[in-house]
Amino acid sequence: MKSARATSLRQLRSRLPKTIGGGRIFVFPLGWLLLHLTVSSTLGQTLTHGPVVGRVTDSTANVFLRASQVATVAVRYGTDPNLTTYQVSDSFTTSSTSDFTKIIGLSGLTPEQTYYLNPVVNGVPKRTAPPYPSFRTFPMVGSAR
Repeated sequence: MKSARATSLRQLRSRLPKTIGGGRIFVFPLGWLLLHLTVSSTLGQTLTHGPVVGRVTDSTANVFLRASQVATVAVRYGTDPNLTTYQVSDSFTTSSTSDFTKIIGLSGLTPEQTYYLNPVVNGVPKRTAPPYPSFRTFPMVGSAR
């Protein structure tokens, strides 16, 4: 059994192209490459950056997201750390002209409140359980601390 495996490996190696250093490289058949690219393009939309929260006020915040390719993005957000109850931002489509990034504005937030976020890409939430990323809104303008 061991010699049959060794013989098969030796035959496989002898048919692989040689590199300059004498090693062997493996060349994928074109069909496998096309299958990989097709699956990657349909299933491979991922979030590469974010959520990054900025421009926080007492009632608003901006959430930056970047996808790996064209995708529909949104944000689930709420004050429940488990996001059992949440609101959903407007949905936006990323594009190559903006490097697949989108800044999503959240408004109507409560002052001095912690909010939890879960990005959604193509209808699929990126996190499946807590802990969720969070931020805290500022106190109301003019309020004493």
